[in-house]
Amino acid sequence: GKNSVEEFQRGLVKIYFSIDEQIRLHTRKNPTCLHMGTTLSVMAMFDEKAVIAHIGDTRIYCLRDGTLKLLTTDHTFVQEMVEKGIMKAEMASIAPQRNVLTQVVGTDDPLENVFTRVHAIVPGDRFLLSSDGLHDSVPFQDIARIMDKRNDPEETIGRLLSLALANDGHDDITLIVVHTT
Repeated sequence: GKNSVEEFQRGLVKIYFSIDEQIRLHTRKNPTCLHMGTTLSVMAMFDEKAVIAHIGDTRIYCLRDGTLKLLTTDHTFVQEMVEKGIMKAEMASIAPQRNVLTQVVGTDDPLENVFTRVHAIVPGDRFLLSSDGLHDSVPFQDIARIMDKRNDPEETIGRLLSLALANDGHDDITLIVVHTT
């Protein structure tokens, strides 16, 4: 029911705060890990809904009826400038500070809030969870085109990965593709 989805969502957010605290405690005991932090994007399928929690610049996309939609917002300095109207979106994709994160899990500054949303799943939806190694080197339109092909998830991952590497993807490239039926 609705309440259980909301409870699950709240529980997921609590887990984020717990992970944040655990990493901070670990770095205090291990000075070599000082300033260590991570991005974290989670999608859990629950009652025909995708419950999403997210911090950082990994992304979750949904392809529905041939249209790709970004379900998360990058927690980067550049994205904040775009949202405030200070920078145009096309400038953001080439800005040198595009990888400067404004929110991370586990740094000296405790998490303030966790981006979260509930997305109703429609049969046929395809989801992509990816690190910036993909979206920094493969344009949105190319991701949409490859996601929309009649491939199985493994094939889709192979094509996205090949394109990222061909486009000189140098950062780590992590991909998860989910097809719903």
